[in-house]
Amino acid sequence: MVLRILIAVFVCIIAIFALMWLLTGGAGRVLQLAQNIRNPALLIGGGSASGTPLKLPWQIDVAVPESDSYNYGETDLTSESFAQDTGAARQDMGNDAATFGLVSPYRGQISIDTQASVVNKSDPHLEYVVIRAATTNTAPISLVGWSLQSALSGGRVLVPQAADPFVLGVLNTVIPAQFAPGAVAVVVSGASPVGVSFRENNCTGYLAELQSYIPQLDTTHCPDPVSSPDLQSHASCADYFNSIPRCHFPGIAPHTGVSSECINLAANALSYNGCVARHEQDAGFKSNVWRLYVAAGVELWRNSHDVIRLLDAQGQTVDILTY
Repeated sequence: MVLRILIAVFVCIIAIFALMWLLTGGAGRVLQLAQNIRNPALLIGGGSASGTPLKLPWQIDVAVPESDSYNYGETDLTSESFAQDTGAARQDMGNDAATFGLVSPYRGQISIDTQASVVNKSDPHLEYVVIRAATTNTAPISLVGWSLQSALSGGRVLVPQAADPFVLGVLNTVIPAQFAPGAVAVVVSGASPVGVSFRENNCTGYLAELQSYIPQLDTTHCPDPVSSPDLQSHASCADYFNSIPRCHFPGIAPHTGVSSECINLAANALSYNGCVARHEQDAGFKSNVWRLYVAAGVELWRNSHDVIRLLDAQGQTVDILTY
């Protein structure tokens, strides 16, 4: 008798739950839930039935970019930016706009010399990018904050500052390169042979006797050895001075028929520092060529198939080298 009463109570409870299930949506509710599961695997991999990713306690929020934008290195390219008034500049660049990036206002004023640059070397001391300022520029352009970047690897290096003028054997002060009209900069991936980047001058050829430079320094345009007034006053040394090639340090070794006074005068005057001390104030002493050394321990640019971008201080592209 008791067993029958328990069975009857159980059946009533089941009937009540069934009635409540029907009143709250029944099978349709189950079907709706099933339709909202986009991918069952998401439930295992950290997702939710609605398709919204589940966030674990140690995860940070990640912004999802809009479908019409693209981040390339440190420059954002959007569909709106392509609609800006840069059509004329982009038409003559001959490169894909997404590779080029946002156009710098310095576009056309400074460019990469694709013929003179050597970027297919594994030795950073042999690898360099040559940039040039247009001769039609009306004022110098400071390269402070400018950089070179591989558009493929994303590697980016600042254009180094340089000594102007460079003095051998002292701690030189460096400044951003001031790119006058027609100026040239050789941006070498390796370290400087003299420990610092520098602006060339009429005495730079003397440095070639101390270390090797890639590309080579001009050793033909140093001042005439007898052009300094203090040397001209020693008429007895004139023949010896005239026998010394330009940009050559004669040393202090004895010479037949040459007095020790003449030898010492030449050794002091016909050296790099001696030349700078005597000719720094000459008109046209400073060259328009800059030797800028990144001092990277490894090569910066791929030996083949890369895009090197010259970027201004705002990260906008001035020019590119594609190979």
